[in-house]
Amino acid sequence: MKKKSFLMAALAMFVGANVMAQTALDAKNAYAYDVTVSTDEDQQMAMVSYRLNAPATEVKVLADIDGTIKEYNGTNNATKENNLNSAIVPLVGLAKGTVVKISVKVTSPALETATVCATGYQFYHPQGVATDNDPESPYFGRIYATECMDAPNDTYLSGPTNSIGQALYVFDPTFAPLKNKDDKYGFNGGLTFNDKFTNGQTDYDPRKVRISKDGRVFVSAQNEKGVALYEINPEDLNAEWTPVIYGTPDAANPYQALDAEGNFICATNISFDVKGEGEDLQVLMLSDNAPGAFAYANRRVDEYNLGTNVAWNKVPSKNIAALSGVYTITSSSVNIVYDNEGGIWYFQYRGTPTDAEPAIVHVNAAGEEDFKDLTGNLRAGGVCFNADFSLIAFACASKQIGVYTITKDEAGKFVLTQKYKFDTTIGGNTNDLCWDYANNLYIVGNSGEWIKCVALPRESGDVVTPAAAQYAITIGVTTSVDNFETPANVTVRHNTICVEAIAGTPVQVYNVAGQLLYNAPAVNGTTQISGMPAGINIVRVADKAVKVFVK
Repeated sequence: MKKKSFLMAALAMFVGANVMAQTALDAKNAYAYDVTVSTDEDQQMAMVSYRLNAPATEVKVLADIDGTIKEYNGTNNATKENNLNSAIVPLVGLAKGTVVKISVKVTSPALETATVCATGYQFYHPQGVATDNDPESPYFGRIYATECMDAPNDTYLSGPTNSIGQALYVFDPTFAPLKNKDDKYGFNGGLTFNDKFTNGQTDYDPRKVRISKDGRVFVSAQNEKGVALYEINPEDLNAEWTPVIYGTPDAANPYQALDAEGNFICATNISFDVKGEGEDLQVLMLSDNAPGAFAYANRRVDEYNLGTNVAWNKVPSKNIAALSGVYTITSSSVNIVYDNEGGIWYFQYRGTPTDAEPAIVHVNAAGEEDFKDLTGNLRAGGVCFNADFSLIAFACASKQIGVYTITKDEAGKFVLTQKYKFDTTIGGNTNDLCWDYANNLYIVGNSGEWIKCVALPRESGDVVTPAAAQYAITIGVTTSVDNFETPANVTVRHNTICVEAIAGTPVQVYNVAGQLLYNAPAVNGTTQISGMPAGINIVRVADKAVKVFVK
């Protein structure tokens, strides 16, 4: 016992020293992503791999075995050098046909105040931001942002040396930017963007980015090409963008597109939103057919029942009359967003809102205006709901964002109650914002020229990420064994496990009950691991594992 205690204490000291030498990810609300599950050939155990977006105090892998939940300890590596984690879930003795579903519960401190995260990126004129919050998506956790003007110097992430300027920028869930095929930041789908229309007015292109419930990524446009909306292939960010909502540019007015009979299809986009998925996917677009003109008549809101279509070149499914030809006086500071009751929220920045130019309007599912706010000072109009629509965040003043609950009084009128507000640190304008899976809020603005992340308060520090449905295990049904192929040269010599791998590679050893026995990076030469229990042990090296037998 004394010898074993000394060994484990020495391991703890070594692991601790190694972690201190690495660079931790930003502290924020933590969650697991890139969750994968594989079983060994005879389905005696499952290996769960996952990554963390931020440091966690504890990670538990949950196994739902036909409705009964069992917990197993997971690792919690969350550094820039090592962000790969795992756990072993034993499956021994389960009856044929038993279904096992895996999820990963990550615990980090529940914040009491909004906290601006350390990492941020300067952009010259960012207009849109969105996150993929669907655990079924292979790209769950990604952050997308639009830069609609070329940055003048390399102070900006979108500067001329390291990026392609006006483009869509993509970040992994740790908020690290991804590079394109030419080893630069930014993706443009093979398109060339202008910064001015032919009438001399500013061209905010690409404008906004939104992600549907089933993971389709859309970017809106302001151009004279007749295209208002593109779709991005998240599997290949370097691929050409596909025009989705488009028509023939109007000869008399190139800022709008028509069908063959001369009917309106779309116009340059100011803001848009999506709701639903599959056949029920709908797109809401606020359009502008006269850039620079200060006239209500030039703006309209339309709905397109896109469904599974990849192209739409016909008239809109529905015009939202209550928001067309009214309210919108300028195209630079307006946003629209769906709610979960079939309604639409409209936000516009006005220093002094009036009945003709309100700060907030709500139109219900029947198309009727049922709420108007004349008191707000909504700087740049950025607005978004969280995943379950329990909270709405918007720019409640210059340099400030408020988070609100939305309820109804006895008369059925909406009541917005502020839970908290905070300084953005990104300047006066908040052009757009979005929530991620763990109540972190991503914000973009052109006045301070930033994209930043703010970790928001929440009731619980726990966030549970389910593995995608494809990783459900059915005992007796063959599943992938790829991760149980020999990961490196792993042998047992005189009851000592020997691992030959590149120095720094994560190495873990588990017993058949799923308990973590050893966790340290590989050393130069051969990593020797002694003191492991007799019988079967599972050795994991990086994202592969192998079973070994210790006498």
